[in-house]
Amino acid sequence: FQLIEITRDILQGVKVVDHATKQAKFLPVARPVSEFHCKNAGLSVGKATSLLTAAIRNVLDTVEKVDLSNNPFDDSTANQAGFKHGLSSIQKVTTRKLRKLTLRSCSIGPESAAIIAHFIQKLHH
Repeated sequence: FQLIEITRDILQGVKVVDHATKQAKFLPVARPVSEFHCKNAGLSVGKATSLLTAAIRNVLDTVEKVDLSNNPFDDSTANQAGFKHGLSSIQKVTTRKLRKLTLRSCSIGPESAAIIAHFIQKLHH
């Protein structure tokens, strides 16, 4: 789980609060990343949506491709709800650069695929 947190910080940046204005912002902690691959990692839906959220909110606005292939998602009702909750938790999308999300051999069915497709389409409208 700690690796997920570190990866999220690298993708999203570290949250810093300006004490004078009380405004929060994310500062980059690494150089720009255009592709993020996390294949065969045994990710749960929750961890995968957490990483996808971090990639989409990437402080440097550079992530174009995310590959979460070969992770053991399934099309259970719980996982559909997990995708829906995890992806809808992104209130303010700061990037429109994400062009490709690869989910090969993840055992998701049409219901989960529709949830993910709807979310990706919302990024580009």
